[in-house]
Amino acid sequence: MNDLPEENSREFEAGLAFHHRMKAERDELRRHLDNAKVDMAKLRAEIDTLEQARNLFDSRVQSLQLERDQAVANRAIYETLFVAFKKLIDAFKIPAAPLVHERPHDPDVQEAMDNYHERTVRNATTDYDVGLAQLASKIQRGVLNQNSGQG
Repeated sequence: MNDLPEENSREFEAGLAFHHRMKAERDELRRHLDNAKVDMAKLRAEIDTLEQARNLFDSRVQSLQLERDQAVANRAIYETLFVAFKKLIDAFKIPAAPLVHERPHDPDVQEAMDNYHERTVRNATTDYDVGLAQLASKIQRGVLNQNSGQG
């Protein structure tokens, strides 16, 4: 560099200084670009997460809409059924009061019902015992008939 004339030496030094400034600026811009790429990757991940949440939300909304539609359809069916019942009640002039009334407690009626129940149970037990005895007799005769036929 000392071989160069003074003016060329200054131009060379200015060019070298310019080169170093450009190199530093390039390195700084690369750092900014790398930081921007990292930020962009974070934002893409956040976008993906939000899209998944939106898809889940959309799916839930669709499910609830189907459930609502089914409930509305069921209500229409029940409403039609109730209207039909109402028309039948009106057509047959069924009163809006209970058709079966409780009877007041009467000790004589209760006693008669208890006696009937006891007789029914007693007769059923007796019928069972008679039937069992008849069955045993038939079995015994069959065994005796088989034994007498063999002898």
